[in-house]
Amino acid sequence: MSFDKKIISFLSAPGGVGKTTLALVLSLFLALDGKRVLMLDLDPSYGLSLRVLPFRVYQGRVRNGKTMDRLIKKFHEGEEELDYRDYITEYRYHSIFFNLIISTEKLSEVIDTIWYGSEAGREYLLREVIENLGLLNDWDLIILDTIPFYEPKYSILTYMASDLCIIPLRPSIIDVTRTINMLNTLKRKIRRIVRDERELMSRFGVVFNLVWKGRRSERKIPEYKNRISNETSPHVYLFEKYILDREAFRRINTQEETGSDLNIIQQVFSPVYEEILSLIKHT
Repeated sequence: MSFDKKIISFLSAPGGVGKTTLALVLSLFLALDGKRVLMLDLDPSYGLSLRVLPFRVYQGRVRNGKTMDRLIKKFHEGEEELDYRDYITEYRYHSIFFNLIISTEKLSEVIDTIWYGSEAGREYLLREVIENLGLLNDWDLIILDTIPFYEPKYSILTYMASDLCIIPLRPSIIDVTRTINMLNTLKRKIRRIVRDERELMSRFGVVFNLVWKGRRSERKIPEYKNRISNETSPHVYLFEKYILDREAFRRINTQEETGSDLNIIQQVFSPVYEEILSLIKHT
């Protein structure tokens, strides 16, 4: 498997759709394939950070100031000789090492200060951090996880930094409606920067998650896909495969994980993973 270095993010309209879990699982699959992967937590509620790290490890890194909010703040202030590698926390899962820059609630204050300031080009902040500090020189892929679409600025910052934005949702009319609203809102807000609709919307990939096999909601997926395409843009990528609901996903990298969980996840997630790889190669 070979492809150019990419930045992949996970966005969602509602919470509880498995966004953070899928960010973790995708990072795991890529690492198992021998890729150098760095995860960035851009959520002030630091869900990915706590999902990856034991709490004592997380607390220690926060005390030492090795967090995403501190890195962004120092970058924005123009600190010289800023080395992002000092902010990376490494954690071993079986034979795989996760590499993560953690988040804290202070990220909200840092982002607000920059976002509501007088500087132009605020939408490019995260992309500038990644490019100017040389993150893509050291990693094959960077995985971003951010807050659900309660505050659009996080989604805009993440979108502008990403080559591919994966949007998980449950097969329900509520999730579909909220996802359509999110996509249309982002299209309106970003169009002044990315004017070509194909270029703008083809960066999004929508995948159904937490699907119960044999239920009516599973049978509704083709209808939901048509609605998303018709009511947002035909350029939004709609995943052909979807992800079945399995407890193994919720137990991964927790004390409740069982010996068979990783095998179950590999079986269930592999079809979507292959689709993601194809998207990465052609993005």
